[in-house]
Amino acid sequence: MERASKKFYNFSMKTKIRRSEFQSEKCPRCGLHNLKTWDDLNDQDRIVARSFYSSLSEEILEQYLFCTFCWFKEPISERLNKA
Repeated sequence: MERASKKFYNFSMKTKIRRSEFQSEKCPRCGLHNLKTWDDLNDQDRIVARSFYSSLSEEILEQYLFCTFCWFKEPISERLNKA
């Protein structure tokens, strides 16, 4: 269990370092809004995201980027692999 939490911590630290790169990219589905990390969503957006993706826990949702217009979600790991 401890190993998995360290791996997740390292993953989340990488995403915080590169957050500015994600904010400048448009949504691939609608092209209108920039993708946001879970930490960048305001309280109302988090409520909407939880209702759309109710089967996923908050720890899992933190690993995605969201478009607040069409609610497209993309794993952060895909963006890290592209860069």
